[in-house]
Amino acid sequence: MWAERINVPLSDPSRPALVKASTLNGSLTVQTHAGKDVIVEVGGSSTMTEKPGPNGMQQIMGGSSGLNVEEEGNVIKISTRAQSKNSDLQIWVPAKTSLNLRSVNGRGISVENVEGDIDVDSVNGSVNLKDVSGTVVAHALNGKLTVSLKQVSRDKPMSFSTLNGTVDVTLPASLAANVKVRNEWGKVYTDFDMVVTSES
Repeated sequence: MWAERINVPLSDPSRPALVKASTLNGSLTVQTHAGKDVIVEVGGSSTMTEKPGPNGMQQIMGGSSGLNVEEEGNVIKISTRAQSKNSDLQIWVPAKTSLNLRSVNGRGISVENVEGDIDVDSVNGSVNLKDVSGTVVAHALNGKLTVSLKQVSRDKPMSFSTLNGTVDVTLPASLAANVKVRNEWGKVYTDFDMVVTSES
């Protein structure tokens, strides 16, 4: 097991941040905290078995997590490049933060209690957005997508999609919106009072 933590101050803590994060072979979790900085922690375990070297020698793996973090103008870019390890990213952000998250071949993406513009894409993993506010564009390839929204920004469109998985979206009961639904192989259920029309 291994772990690394970085504290990232914002250029202007009075303004919301935009966090762009991506991980390969690991999960990505975002939670809020009372502070003004963004805290990034990466951890996991080595998963790939190295082939024996010449004359039976073994390769000595470096201790670096491959974590790369950059901040400029309240935009924080986070990535992991340690392909030989499961790199699980845990990020703590101020409540009002926009997110752009990507995960490949991990356990998926999880976000809780964040308010902002949220754009997530998970390949071979699930997406779980709990008690978020603002706008959401979310896609899961080969995984389940679950979203619960406390408040919605009415002036921006949202999108929820998955291939080979289910979509479960909870919206505010008072929401009035136009909804477009497309389904290739399954069924669609709702507990909203809706007027259903078909495209010609």
